Amino acid sequence: MKWLGRFLRAIITRLPAAVVSFLFAAFIWIFVAMSRKYTAVEAFPVVVDAKDSERAVRSGIPKTVSVKLEGEGWKILSTYFSRIEWRIDLSTEIDKNEIAISMTKNAALYLKPLPEGLKALAVEPDTLVLRLEEKISKYIPIRLVGTLEPKSGYVVQDSLQFEPDSLTVTGAKSIVSSLKFWETSPAKYSDLIGKFSVLLPLSDSLSPLVELSAHKVEIAGLSEQLTELEYVDIPVSVTGQPLSKALTLIPSKVNLTLRGGLSTLANVKASDLKASVSFNDLASDTTGAVPPRLVPPKGTSLIRCEPEKLQYILRK
Repeated sequence: MKWLGRFLRAIITRLPAAVVSFLFAAFIWIFVAMSRKYTAVEAFPVVVDAKDSERAVRSGIPKTVSVKLEGEGWKILSTYFSRIEWRIDLSTEIDKNEIAISMTKNAALYLKPLPEGLKALAVEPDTLVLRLEEKISKYIPIRLVGTLEPKSGYVVQDSLQFEPDSLTVTGAKSIVSSLKFWETSPAKYSDLIGKFSVLLPLSDSLSPLVELSAHKVEIAGLSEQLTELEYVDIPVSVTGQPLSKALTLIPSKVNLTLRGGLSTLANVKASDLKASVSFNDLASDTTGAVPPRLVPPKGTSLIRCEPEKLQYILRK
């Protein structure tokens, strides 16, 4: 640390005497002020350690507790730079269905690590009642709820890759058994273009009731430029036609224009496209023409159908 002393001396020798005196006085004032006793109210996260327990908490856990601390200013200041938690260890609560914790009275046992010299004067809530039950684990898939927006004129392909694509959730049986998937946080990424990879945090909606084997997921995908492609002479089929009825569509084929990413449309063949009309629609029609039903392939959208309606001749 000799270099630091030399550095400080070099700076001080270049400062005017009045400035040096002011800085020295300010340092002494701060040192004296921070050595006095103060009280401060801080919120600390609640963490339940059920690793070595066969039980898990199903209800009664707040995400944070509010603690009124007393101590020297330096000690209180240090809490802002320390990861202090209200930690509850369930390893000794094997057979209990309920735990009642007197918070203020036992604050020193649960606040970890609490700097020496600090005292908890009050904790809110004053009493914490935890309800326990059997602990189980379940492996479930991750579901995207965030927004991945492509650059204007582009489209994000559906073939997203998740790493990991699933995770293990551990907690009370009544909570974990009902889970079908785990969501990402509702983050938003915009102007995606080309190959991309984003890191999304997972939702903490059930924290601290459950433990997760992962807390983030990497999502990789492709944002491709939108294009349009026309497919001609797509045959139109008739569904639900009675054998006793003869039907002629005019015309019997349509031209379809699809919009989608370059690689998606490159894999779409005219033979993959389906167009149809329902005989029930024809039977109830009074105009002489009906629109065909069209189901564009996944990842594409229908822009045009020519003609928009088909005429028909129906004979007995």
